[in-house]
Amino acid sequence: MRIGKRCFTAVLMLLLQLPLIPAGYAIDVEDYLFTEVALPISAVSLYDNFLTAYLEGEYEQADASLSHLLQQAPARFVLPAHSQARLLSNAAVVQTQLAYATSESSYTGQALAQLQQATDLLTGKDPFHPDLTKIFLVTALVQEMAQAFPDAVESLRRAQHITHRHDGVYSRQQLPIIERLAVLDNRMGDFDSADRGYMFELLVGERVYGSNSLERVPALIRAGNHFALRAAAQPFMPPATYASLSPNELRSIRPALFRTAFEHYDNAVGVLELHYGPDDLRLLKPLKEMAYARIMQGTAEKSAEATQERILQIIMSNPGVDLPDQARALVELADVYNITGNPLAAEHYLRAWHLLAADPRLDSMQAELFAGDIRLYPLGQPAHLLPKAPFEATAGEELFVELTYKINAEGRANGVRIIAGNIANAYKRDLQRWFQLARFRPRIEAGMFVERPAMTHRQIYKVEVKAKADAAPETDPASS
Repeated sequence: MRIGKRCFTAVLMLLLQLPLIPAGYAIDVEDYLFTEVALPISAVSLYDNFLTAYLEGEYEQADASLSHLLQQAPARFVLPAHSQARLLSNAAVVQTQLAYATSESSYTGQALAQLQQATDLLTGKDPFHPDLTKIFLVTALVQEMAQAFPDAVESLRRAQHITHRHDGVYSRQQLPIIERLAVLDNRMGDFDSADRGYMFELLVGERVYGSNSLERVPALIRAGNHFALRAAAQPFMPPATYASLSPNELRSIRPALFRTAFEHYDNAVGVLELHYGPDDLRLLKPLKEMAYARIMQGTAEKSAEATQERILQIIMSNPGVDLPDQARALVELADVYNITGNPLAAEHYLRAWHLLAADPRLDSMQAELFAGDIRLYPLGQPAHLLPKAPFEATAGEELFVELTYKINAEGRANGVRIIAGNIANAYKRDLQRWFQLARFRPRIEAGMFVERPAMTHRQIYKVEVKAKADAAPETDPASS
């Protein structure tokens, strides 16, 4: 089964909809807070109150304590510039925590003002002061939360420049900076720069830790995921945005990106095998990502099956793995079989169902896995952007297509029929074909596969907004 042109927009949206603060970059005391600040004895207790409140997650109390200390400082004691800068940066970290918890934009504004004060205090004395690295990292985080991505990139570049000055190009300190720059390049649709960023992160990590170091594994998996999504977002047929590429160049992009992704996954697996052996549970993470990428590739069904079969073998060979994890592994392999059309899917679904049925305490998990309407394929969501509004549409009118379909006992959609809609027939047919390709996890009741009653789906469409010709064009991720 191939992921055709109709899936291009859906997969591209998966690539673009990355979290603003991805896992691994959440606000962390070790990364952002200055825990040591040179203070006079009379101010130490106030600062200790702040640290205690912060470490306990009492951010409003921490904010009050630090604000009190900063307000008292001019009248009661003299603070050197680097101490004031550290306090201001810490205050911005607290404001950022509050913004993250409450989604109040006022906190980010206060944080940016405090960070600018801290920056001015230090750059006036030493534009390469080591403390500026952390201050610029916090600044970039706040700007990213505010979706000011170009400003965040500029702050990260400044932090990177300082680390180069003090620690050299190939230093551990710049690894999180490189990662964040690559993520932001993705957010802004500059995928070529993101490609280079992920590759540079791997190069620096290899120089710092060594080619077979465990520290490199998370970066290898991240790079694999990036290039797999990049590859899946390349259309099988050339749209206008690829007009500058020759047919041979266009045909080579997708396979080359997938090859790069699988090289990184294979390297991650190889490092883990080297340290822990071929049946260690820590192999599951890169193997699962690899299997998912094989499905996205659309032409490597057997490879996807083989990878997922190995995952099941690893889980079943570890005696410490409990029944829920065994059942989930069986279901995940059955899902791959379902997508690829392998008849072994039914056998593995039933094995998982009976495994869970043996323990009444697992009834809720059984219902979660087999009683819903879980779509496995196509990936993402149907394309929903139109190049222009239909001629007959009135201003403000909702653009939609409504269809009905059934899901048979094997989990395949059939009887897909358009019942209403107010957009061009070509887009209606695209949505119909999208659902005709759909694969769902089968529903199981009392150990039997059952059909589901007719279902209705209403797809809402929006008109793609394009920049005016006389205005400076904004970056359009979909055209990168």
